[in-house]
Amino acid sequence: MSETVDKVLDYLGEKPPKLAAAPQASALKRKAATGGWAVKTQTGSRVVQGSIRAPQLPSRAVGRLAAKLSVSPEIVLYVSDISERTFQRRQANQEPLTEAESDRVLRIARVAREAERVFGNGDKASRWLSSGNRILGAKPLDLLGTDAGARDVEYELVRIDHGDFT
Repeated sequence: MSETVDKVLDYLGEKPPKLAAAPQASALKRKAATGGWAVKTQTGSRVVQGSIRAPQLPSRAVGRLAAKLSVSPEIVLYVSDISERTFQRRQANQEPLTEAESDRVLRIARVAREAERVFGNGDKASRWLSSGNRILGAKPLDLLGTDAGARDVEYELVRIDHGDFT
């Protein structure tokens, strides 16, 4: 698991997943035969053909992120493109978010964590993320639904961090 993902999981109050034991010799033979294997972790992360995938977050992570941002969970669901009904069903069945949903929630949390670092506290970061921004042309939180929008918000945070307000 990358250090960035570990820090974002810590920001959300989630424990980083622990990788399962190393594959046995028989698994290595299967890898050679099939071209790859999946290594499961305790929270659903897996390594497939050498790439690390996003951990599957428990549904409670949405509420924790909403609380950190001082917004309703519905806003986090909207930005992360998770339907409320699907989310309610996952909560009722105690199912984790899918990898794609978890990735989008982690993206929002990563940017929120960076905003908190830049502004020095969570309240200022939350206000900035939820307020209209002339340079970005929208509320930064609304832009976090796409990777391109998140990059724009991160770039703006770098500018603020370096004192470039022009």
